[in-house]
Amino acid sequence: MEDVIVSKPEVSGLSYISKDSASKVFQQEFGMGSEAIASLDFLPASFRVVIADEVSVIQVDSLVQEFRSYEGVDEVRFNLALLETIEERTDMLMIAGVSIGIFILLVAIVLVFNTIRLTIYAKRDLIRAMKLVGATNSFIRRPFLVEGILQGIIAGSFAAIVITIGFEWLIPIYIPQIDELSWPYGEWYYLVGSLIILSILMGLWGSRLAARKFIRDTKVHS
Repeated sequence: MEDVIVSKPEVSGLSYISKDSASKVFQQEFGMGSEAIASLDFLPASFRVVIADEVSVIQVDSLVQEFRSYEGVDEVRFNLALLETIEERTDMLMIAGVSIGIFILLVAIVLVFNTIRLTIYAKRDLIRAMKLVGATNSFIRRPFLVEGILQGIIAGSFAAIVITIGFEWLIPIYIPQIDELSWPYGEWYYLVGSLIILSILMGLWGSRLAARKFIRDTKVHS
């Protein structure tokens, strides 16, 4: 039976629980006063199956139906309704998160745009002087683009630190079940890397838009 279950591509792990081990697990889960019930030796031996992360609910349900058809299998415990509810709530949270994320992206670009615009306005006399001596608009834009990129690096690094600390140490204290959820693509550095790259691009786009518009509009009077 173990060889058959492990051979399934949907299964990523398997552990055997003997009758003695089942009694110990029962006592751990139900606490004091459960020793008398556990000693009745009514708990059967079982397998605890671990499903791979990328497997869908439909695939799991199909696998459960197959296991139930095996000779010698008395019961298969699988809470399909709970898993479907979790998946539905996860999809809703994903949609809400993407919507909020797009809004925050637009706000961040506007903030960078306005910050660079104010910087250009404060240095308008210097920009006019640079144009008088022959500096091109692209040459004058470069320091402002670098400033926008630095703002993106600082903001992205700070956000990555906050997210990592929150999900690795703070949130598990109050929600222990959060450990059951995996990071995107299984590793934390994918999320952190994409966050920093996106922050850099946001800083670059915002500073580029502001620099192109307001440096071009800065007039030189002879």
